[in-house]
Amino acid sequence: LFRSQPRTTMVKSGVAPCALLAGTAAAAGVGALAGCIGGGIVGCFSGTLLGVLPAVFTLGFSIPIGGGLGLFLGAAVGAFIGGLVGGIAGYGTIMHRDWIVARGTATATKLWSLIDYVARLGFYYVDRSE
Repeated sequence: LFRSQPRTTMVKSGVAPCALLAGTAAAAGVGALAGCIGGGIVGCFSGTLLGVLPAVFTLGFSIPIGGGLGLFLGAAVGAFIGGLVGGIAGYGTIMHRDWIVARGTATATKLWSLIDYVARLGFYYVDRSE
């Protein structure tokens, strides 16, 4: 009735499922935290500014209420969007990490050869001017 599968099964990319899940979850958590902080700050400021408008009629009570509501809504929306984007980015990064490492290595190699070329060119002109 139930098929037992070995625990060491790999997905197509060669990444263990537990590493894929852990990396995606970690990236989603970091994204949610960053989104929560950023959204909370923006929401608090915008809610406070919107609370200033009816402050004359509410004897100033709308300012902190607007700030609190803005903080709550901004943090909630920011955490949701940040977690979603962070999870997608983490999944993509883990699935394509071999390509990312190869491109980073190639870029570093080109950068070092450029630095070497500029240094040799500078020494050439310094030696030539003497």
